[in-house]
Amino acid sequence: MKKIIIRIIAYGFLGFCVFFLLLSFYIFAYSENSKYFHSNYKNICENSKENILIAAGFPSAVWGLENFANILANNNKHNVYIFNSNSYYCHMRYCQREYYEDKLMTGLEIESLKALALIAYMDANGIKKVDSFILYSEGAMYGAIAATMFPERFGRIVVIDGAGTTKINLRQYNRNFLKVLLKYVFGSNREMARVCMQEYALILFNDFGLVNGIIAELLNYNLYFQLYDIKDKVVIFHGEKDALYPFSKAQKRAKEHGYKIKKIEGAGHFSPILKSLEIANMVLASQ
Repeated sequence: MKKIIIRIIAYGFLGFCVFFLLLSFYIFAYSENSKYFHSNYKNICENSKENILIAAGFPSAVWGLENFANILANNNKHNVYIFNSNSYYCHMRYCQREYYEDKLMTGLEIESLKALALIAYMDANGIKKVDSFILYSEGAMYGAIAATMFPERFGRIVVIDGAGTTKINLRQYNRNFLKVLLKYVFGSNREMARVCMQEYALILFNDFGLVNGIIAELLNYNLYFQLYDIKDKVVIFHGEKDALYPFSKAQKRAKEHGYKIKKIEGAGHFSPILKSLEIANMVLASQ
């Protein structure tokens, strides 16, 4: 009995520490980076008619992908846009309240809303067609839905470390994410750890129920099946050391559906952020 009480106290203290840490990052993030969390990004090159659109996932707000986008734009004179689905969370909360009352939307319903929001973003920016559509992390889920709903509006589809490339359960996902976080917290890249914590804290404190629904759906989502009808224009890159969606599992699942994956040597899940130049060159060389 004594051991059980000690264990309960220990877990309670640990939970409080984690909550306090997230709250601290949340407050700091709002003071410094909140403008990015609710904004999109674009880099327009004069006289360029080629458009590149990046569908960002929720672990990678706009400030993390800016360098990657700038390389794509400046080195090759493309118009580059980053669609940040986080900027539509307020709209999703409205839909939740207006149409679903007390019921939480499913992850697929949320991702479908994001897909329609992405199309609205394209219309608002006068983008009739995207020449290269880059789907990163969770962005692969709503991006794939948009690309299959309106295939005439998208050219080449480039998937980088996409959600739905592996089959994984919630316990494995949480364990994998903890490994990634600890790697940056106790490793040399403290800035990356800070950014990850800020982004997750912002999301968790804004809409934990919605995010929980998304993650639950992510773990059952099959990206290869979603893109099957347009697979001829799909290129898939995956980090060799991606801890969230392990490469070996992604490769196995891709083979089952007739896809080929291009391995990013030595890269983890955040390759477009940490290896911006290398990944941008790989994406452009695959055209």
